Amino acid sequence: MSSHIKPYQVAAYECDQESRLSTATIFNWLQDSMDKFSQAHHVGPDFCQSHGLTYMLKAYDVKLNLLPTRNDSVQMDTQLCAFGPSSLFFTQDLYDQDHKKILLSAVSHVVLIDLMKKRPARVKDYMPLHLLDNLTQPPPFTPLSPLDQAHTTRVQEITPDYIDFNQHVNNTHYITFAERALDPVFLKKARLERIRAAYKQSAKMGDTLQVNTKIAPGFTDHQISSTTNPNTVFARVRLSWGQRNG
Repeated sequence: MSSHIKPYQVAAYECDQESRLSTATIFNWLQDSMDKFSQAHHVGPDFCQSHGLTYMLKAYDVKLNLLPTRNDSVQMDTQLCAFGPSSLFFTQDLYDQDHKKILLSAVSHVVLIDLMKKRPARVKDYMPLHLLDNLTQPPPFTPLSPLDQAHTTRVQEITPDYIDFNQHVNNTHYITFAERALDPVFLKKARLERIRAAYKQSAKMGDTLQVNTKIAPGFTDHQISSTTNPNTVFARVRLSWGQRNG
């Protein structure tokens, strides 16, 4: 199983008001670690450009055990664990400095896209064989269903600071949009235990989104779609909550 370990140190600006690693930083680190993995194994941007390919993130499943705090030193261990006809599956574990305690665990689903044909490409046609040896079966990703009802709706304008170099909304921001839809009082009392996200299509500059939220015991569901056409869904997010100690 191919692996890559990336060290991080938690900076003050990467923390929330209680000095814990922020949700936005978690997802930035997950993306950064996958980028470093691809570069280390020579399947990064240069490889994609030479073959007319790109990677598209489809889903995340992140389980949070204990978030690091300001100045903590941690390591992200990224492993390619499985592949499908056009999909790559990664496990990503964030450890403390001594590599003894797993702080969070993530499974990521990435699709290989043929830019010329604008459709998924066959992984076996492009990925080096050594990356695909001894991999397990793809982990199950239970689909996030469309919302059957919404208790609250929040409008989110897309401004330039949400746009990345691909000229669309970075995947990290959809998690932030979901969190912003919740009452700050609730967020202070609850502890985030799991984040599941499914990405359907990319929002772009000038779009106006609506974040529909359903509140249920132990979790909140969020469907992020277009205000002009609610059937245009950009992402679905489920946040699972526990009781915060103290």
